[in-house]
Amino acid sequence: MQSSFTTKRTVILAVLWLACAGMASFFLYKATHAKSSPLPLLNPVPVFTLTAEDHRAVTLSDFKGRISIADFIFTSCQGPCPMMTTAMAGIQAMIPAGRNIHLYSFTVDPENDSPEVLSDYARHYGADAQRWSFLTGNRDTIENIIRHGFRLAIENPDSGDITHSTKFVLIDKNGTIRGYYDSDETSAVERLTADALELEGE
Repeated sequence: MQSSFTTKRTVILAVLWLACAGMASFFLYKATHAKSSPLPLLNPVPVFTLTAEDHRAVTLSDFKGRISIADFIFTSCQGPCPMMTTAMAGIQAMIPAGRNIHLYSFTVDPENDSPEVLSDYARHYGADAQRWSFLTGNRDTIENIIRHGFRLAIENPDSGDITHSTKFVLIDKNGTIRGYYDSDETSAVERLTADALELEGE
């Protein structure tokens, strides 16, 4: 199958650059911003069962007891998804290993994004399997989670012209959404990382 991914070298260099720049900006952000007001309690993530890139079943219970950051992508995307996944890789780099924070990328093209395809995609972006999972499953289940759980837009017509939200979502240890962040704004990604670490410490 012809790969639509960017070259591994290009991706690694982009992730390393983003991580270095992001870490510097993040610590500057932490040093210059006082602790913010408590994050709002938004809607709960619904009950679900999906499949990770390693074929492991993932359910809502996996979100409980730790902080989660979620986004919605697909591997053949020629639009914002590579930027979003690179930004997530930067978040992974900024959060020290061992923190109780996990990243989740939900595919919005489950017919094509099998666990094997997602596993290859994860490797290209340097995803740490212990801290970042890529999820696939039944299309109706995924669309229901996005629309009625995360309350974000998703259009997946039979023509294959997929449109979806580019927001990052922060979820607390109880499985409740605490915020939405623009994935294409450096300041929003920095704020998301800071908020995740603050929630993890509560």
